[in-house]
Amino acid sequence: FQPRESLPAWIEAMDVCLIPWPESRWVKRAFSLKLFEYLALGKPVVSSWTREYLPYRDLLYLARTPGEFEKGIEAALAEGGGRAGGKRAELAKRRIEAARANSWDKKVEAFLRALERLG
Repeated sequence: FQPRESLPAWIEAMDVCLIPWPESRWVKRAFSLKLFEYLALGKPVVSSWTREYLPYRDLLYLARTPGEFEKGIEAALAEGGGRAGGKRAELAKRRIEAARANSWDKKVEAFLRALERLG
């Protein structure tokens, strides 16, 4: 267990972030907010396949089998190192933008706009 405030430093130290789940009917529709925590730091993510992550499939690697998971890790590592240059720099920017677009503040704003439309 790590205190929540120390998590960004732990995630920053990771080369690839993983979201492994055992295959189940529930997982096919699961959405872990951990995805946005990882994307907010621009990190490559390899996750078990879930339908809910499909809108973000160009920002992460989805895997249905252990072999696909392994290939996803290899592809994530091949993006290039560090923040400077390479495929990872462009993907990191897009990942951070996706996380910002899905922040709690953005969700609250959308909810309030919906309430205003209802009158």
